[in-house]
Amino acid sequence: MKITPTGRALGARVEAIDLSHPLSDGDFRQILRALGVLCFPAQQLETEAVVRFGRMFGELEINVANTFHEPGFPEVMVLSNMTQQGRALGLADAGQG
Repeated sequence: MKITPTGRALGARVEAIDLSHPLSDGDFRQILRALGVLCFPAQQLETEAVVRFGRMFGELEINVANTFHEPGFPEVMVLSNMTQQGRALGLADAGQG
């Protein structure tokens, strides 16, 4: 694993790690030490892997809006401004507040 600070006030790129597989305790400790705004480029994750990685940080919250959940994963909300046949594919205004 390679963690490279962005050189800005916050953030780092985390490369040479595949989040689609469970992390070792050592790798997770390194991520926690670097925690801030992190970028994990070039990841191809199934929803289950996103949930597994998120749970390493603690209990995941189910959004109170109770809409746009990934099927079978209520703790994963789809964020999208796209529509299909006039129907929103995800929550378009997430993070606006």
